[in-house]
Amino acid sequence: MTKKKGFIIFGVVLFILSAMAIGFLLLRHSRSERSTATFVPSEKKVIEFGSYPQSRIANEALISELNRQDSEWKSYGYYNGRGAVGTARQSDYMQYTDICYNGEKYRGVRFSEYRSYCCHKSSDSSWQQCYYHLDLDTVYWYKYEPIRWIVLNEDGSCFLMSENVLDSQPFNSVIYTDDPSQDLVLQAYYKDAAHTVYGLDYYESDIRAWLNGNFFETAFSAEEAEQILITELDNSAWNKRFSEYDSQNSFDKVFLLSYDESTNPSYGFSKQAEKTDNLRTAFPTDYALCQGVWTVGGLYKTGACWWWLRTAGTLPSIPCAPTFYGSIVFTLNNPYTPDCVDTGVRPAIRLSELPN
Repeated sequence: MTKKKGFIIFGVVLFILSAMAIGFLLLRHSRSERSTATFVPSEKKVIEFGSYPQSRIANEALISELNRQDSEWKSYGYYNGRGAVGTARQSDYMQYTDICYNGEKYRGVRFSEYRSYCCHKSSDSSWQQCYYHLDLDTVYWYKYEPIRWIVLNEDGSCFLMSENVLDSQPFNSVIYTDDPSQDLVLQAYYKDAAHTVYGLDYYESDIRAWLNGNFFETAFSAEEAEQILITELDNSAWNKRFSEYDSQNSFDKVFLLSYDESTNPSYGFSKQAEKTDNLRTAFPTDYALCQGVWTVGGLYKTGACWWWLRTAGTLPSIPCAPTFYGSIVFTLNNPYTPDCVDTGVRPAIRLSELPN
């Protein structure tokens, strides 16, 4: 084969891969309609433990009363950018407040601008604005409700996964690359400007810090927090061939599932990552939608969403994530960066025993 033909073949292959990635991206971001249906795997036990803002308040009289209460507003500290990787900056555009009223707890959320679906994108790239019809400078209220957990295993300790996607957070809020103008998967993304930590290194990730900080402190009382065990986590890449992307083991109370855990039949999952799996299919709460998670339309599993695993895929730019349909992607079919906000958070914990 001549060198010229080799370059032509390489160019054709690169074009096809890029077209597949862009096509998948457009499919993933096609407009969807929300579903009010909930999904409960009937073969698994479900318990309640902790609480988190979930259902949006629609009662106008209650909204008026909540708006009259004294509120201390706090910034989420979220990031928006200017369209290129490395431009994400933290600001106070999205805020929240927690109040108790008539024996119930509520979270108010307001925007001065929208949260972009990737942190390096501008605020014009948002689901809150486009499809969820959340207005700027308006307070939306969400009720704290018991977190429902699916019991995956009770052998030695109780391994729990949240039934619903509870929030929407990026793996890392700021990412860097060698070529900020290129936004596809055929390059590495890093957590730091010096390019020493990959963007999907779970041990160093923002999402791990958020789970064991903000989420942990919000979701569990002091008594509940003491019941949660510390788990040693294997944070290796999904395949030994990609051990370059391994992250070191961590010891955490709250965590994301791994690729191995989410394909473990003893936990009730299909062993085949590419197979549609009901237990891997997840639906977001109203609060998760407000935070920016994206849901699918169509006739099949309407309202489901993607959610993060802690396992790196075939490149440092490619996360492992269950899709709308419960299959797992970890290859070029997943053209997403680690700073994406529209992928949901489905936490996991271990308890020494199930609560009464």
